[in-house]
Amino acid sequence: MTVVDPQKKLARTLLRMSEISPSQGLTHAAIHTVLFLGLVISFGALWQRDTFLAVIITLPMALVYTAIVVTSHDCIHHTYTGIKRFDDYWPLIWLWVVFWPHRTYSEIHKIHHALLGRDFDDPERPTFLKSEFEKSGVVRRWYIRHQWIVNIFIFGGAGFIVKHWLTARRLSKRFPQLTIAMQRDKIGLIAVSVVTWLIYWYFNIFTEYLITFFVLERIGGGLLQMRALAEHYGLWEGRNTDPVTRQAMSCRNIKAGWLGRWLYNDLCFHSIHHIYPSIPWYKLGEAHLTILPLLKQINPKQLEPKDSYGKVLADGVRSWRLIDDSVVMASD
Repeated sequence: MTVVDPQKKLARTLLRMSEISPSQGLTHAAIHTVLFLGLVISFGALWQRDTFLAVIITLPMALVYTAIVVTSHDCIHHTYTGIKRFDDYWPLIWLWVVFWPHRTYSEIHKIHHALLGRDFDDPERPTFLKSEFEKSGVVRRWYIRHQWIVNIFIFGGAGFIVKHWLTARRLSKRFPQLTIAMQRDKIGLIAVSVVTWLIYWYFNIFTEYLITFFVLERIGGGLLQMRALAEHYGLWEGRNTDPVTRQAMSCRNIKAGWLGRWLYNDLCFHSIHHIYPSIPWYKLGEAHLTILPLLKQINPKQLEPKDSYGKVLADGVRSWRLIDDSVVMASD
């Protein structure tokens, strides 16, 4: 009987899982583009005849747009299509028109992957430290206690955009690449804004634009805020020096039906994404079941998806958590 070396089996499995088929992402992008543009055209056609129905159409439009925005995350890792130029420029087409500084967010997210669980400067750490809470005034303490409600239902997409700029400015001295990214975003955002506003003025569609922007920002922004909180809120495996364990245990894996998996591009399998960000989005579910049992330092049962997004949201609204500053910071 041939004995298979577990490490070799893991290496072969990881190699297979990390192979990217450009057609998957390109087909995904084409379908979502057609869906979104079809809804936009329907909205325009109905606007003069039935304003109420036109506004109703903006609801599924917001869901499709959110699904498109989530693909920008995969583009950062070059796992959406695997075609570098496409993955670099696809998000800019969709995000600069809504003032989202994608290049800045891209650098923030890379830093997040590097610092998760080992450095409190992680720019996407959603849970406040105990010391941060104790030093806060009345208003900020109220916000920390009600972070889920405020972020999702009040801050939304606009809050995300402001947060990206503020975070990048705060960390720019430590991470100079953020300064370059912000400069590139400023130039792109100004250029795109001038062009699009001229189009809105020429066709006299400012009202239609404002309505669709408001709905997309409220619904899409709220869904993106919920995803950001659900993935990491209350989790910080700072005591473990093993990077695989630290990354895996600082994430939350969530049960999701077809709608949630489509909307968030299978990022509900978040631990496997953080352990091996080279695995493309359409293989995360399979990788979760296949690779985790091969990792000797992790008990797969600990990473089984336990709650739906609805339950995670309800738990976050009902209770709030802090990270104890006494957590020993790990070093690789």
